[in-house]
Amino acid sequence: MELESPFDFSTPAVQPIPIAKSGSSAPPGSDLSLFGWGQIGPGIPDTEEHSLQQTKLRQWQCPKTWQGLPSFSCERSSTGSPCLGDSGGGLVSGRPGVLVATLSVTDRNCEVGAFSGGPDLTAGEIRLWLEGDEAPPHAPQTTSLATLAGGGLVGGVMECRAPPWSENPTLSTAFVEPTSGAVLSEGGSARFTPTSSDAGRELACVSIATNPGGISEAISSKTVRVRNGRTLRAARLVKALRSVRYRDRWSVMLRVLEPEVGKLARVHWSSRKCTQCAGFKWLRLRRRTRVTSPRLRKNAAAFKLHLPTAESSTVVYRAGVWKTRLPLARHR
Repeated sequence: MELESPFDFSTPAVQPIPIAKSGSSAPPGSDLSLFGWGQIGPGIPDTEEHSLQQTKLRQWQCPKTWQGLPSFSCERSSTGSPCLGDSGGGLVSGRPGVLVATLSVTDRNCEVGAFSGGPDLTAGEIRLWLEGDEAPPHAPQTTSLATLAGGGLVGGVMECRAPPWSENPTLSTAFVEPTSGAVLSEGGSARFTPTSSDAGRELACVSIATNPGGISEAISSKTVRVRNGRTLRAARLVKALRSVRYRDRWSVMLRVLEPEVGKLARVHWSSRKCTQCAGFKWLRLRRRTRVTSPRLRKNAAAFKLHLPTAESSTVVYRAGVWKTRLPLARHR
């Protein structure tokens, strides 16, 4: 932009504002001041410059239509909103202030509490361009959302599947509660195991893409409510193929289905008429596992299987917690 005459910087009323350094964006939750000459209400201009205090947000906290945009800064105010004519206005952080972003868009024009956003001037691709680099590295971008997989059971595994990102970024993942803004986990792992303290939370995951051009985020398209696991009878995964009795010993052949194969299980046996006949032993489960009891003095014997800690798409098993009684062994 070329001016007819230079600005007069001889008084403190008019001074240039420095642009924040690359990668020094205001942290989430910090206050930013927006300045602009926009309308003060729908269709109500007053040609005066105004300011609005806004809160810096992470990209995943903003509308889903803004997810995955490159070099994007997002804010929100509880007391007002940008209006028509504020586009291009600067967002200032700190005292003395530095320019960190400019305004481009709102999701609800002039409505209190609306989200607003625009270019993040601290992103590498923008800051380098402002410094004269005509071919800066491009920030990551995607037009899709992340995908959250897993049943949301306490003790189970939830997995975040990243959308396709441009510019070959380094990916990390955050598991978040969108309603409260809480971040439960963030780092290089795309998996998260909810604990009992997470029961009742509505969780989403965020795919975070980073490269020299900037950082972009995309939240999952759906949320999952965490709940406690339910008991599922072992007969659903472990089937007795054959039960035989010889000289008061009972032998049961089990067909073990995934995901129990290769895990340790503790097998108990007991007799309804012999309280001293109870016992147990540890064994490594195979696809076909034979369990043989010691000699029992009474005919009726039953087996109980403590399933090892394991996961499936529908249930979580805990060793020593769920006790499942297999069908009563009978002579064949």
